[in-house]
Amino acid sequence: MELSGLKIDDSGVLKAGDVKAMVELHIEQSVVLESGGFQIGVVEGINGIKQLQVSLRGVANHAGATPMGLRHDALQGAARIISAVEEIAAHEPGGHTVATVGFVHCEPGQANVIPGKVEFTVDIRDLDPKRLDEAVKRISEEIRKTCKDRGLAFEIAQRSDTPPVALSKNIVTLIEEAAATRKARYLRMPSGALHDSSILPEITEVGMIFVPSKEGRSHCPEEFTEIEDLATGAEILLDSVSKLAQ
Repeated sequence: MELSGLKIDDSGVLKAGDVKAMVELHIEQSVVLESGGFQIGVVEGINGIKQLQVSLRGVANHAGATPMGLRHDALQGAARIISAVEEIAAHEPGGHTVATVGFVHCEPGQANVIPGKVEFTVDIRDLDPKRLDEAVKRISEEIRKTCKDRGLAFEIAQRSDTPPVALSKNIVTLIEEAAATRKARYLRMPSGALHDSSILPEITEVGMIFVPSKEGRSHCPEEFTEIEDLATGAEILLDSVSKLAQ
């Protein structure tokens, strides 16, 4: 393989048939298991992600001299769109759609100037590709409507598009049976976060086991999972891999 003049030896790259299966044990990185009193999450699939970069342009005028009815305030438009993002995700049929505005930048960013430009991101996730597309469609329509009503120009750019990944039904069943045998309280669920497992289904069967995260914290000093939950997850991992090896 050659990429931009760099030769890469791909003799060690895994191909279909090289690996019988992959089973990954991971903390949940959320509060679903903890809040429901479950010890194990049996992961059915990994959510797809669509990220949008949204830019709104209005007119940056004097905050004291410009009447309220004659303004084109980009931040006020953004505020209504951001509120609608939450409402759209919360009421999307199916119950697993999530949407987040995690970054906002406002210009000129002065106390006495009406904001003339606002940029923000929208991160939308779901396991069902149709629900994911529908949420993106509804959010885009809300952006167009709000900007038309408020006299704002807008741009919507797609930052990323990662399709949902369905995990092996066979391994899901093995994990579920192992959890039931050990009398662990378990829940079938999607993974809202991406994982290494998402790149392996093209070549082999893949399954995932979740254990609870205290308060959903991850990638931070507060990340914590009870040792009993770690042990239960490890035992179910061993049970599942042993059955696959047979």
